[in-house]
Amino acid sequence: MTTQRSPGLFRRLAHGSLVKQILVGLVLGILLAWISKPAAEAVGLLGTLFVGALKA
Repeated sequence: MTTQRSPGLFRRLAHGSLVKQILVGLVLGILLAWISKPAAEAVGLLGTLFVGALKA
C-alpha cells in the first residue's frame, strides 16, 4: 500500500505561476524589512544585482 503525499509548500511555490512567486517574494521582503532592517539591507544587495543583470 502506497500513500501519496501532497507536495510541500516550497515545491508548490517553485512550480507555481511567476505572478505568485513575485507576490510571495514581495511579501517576504516586506516582512523581513519590518522585522530586521539590517538583514533586509543585506538581502537587498541581491535585488540590486538582479535588477542590474536585467538591465545589462
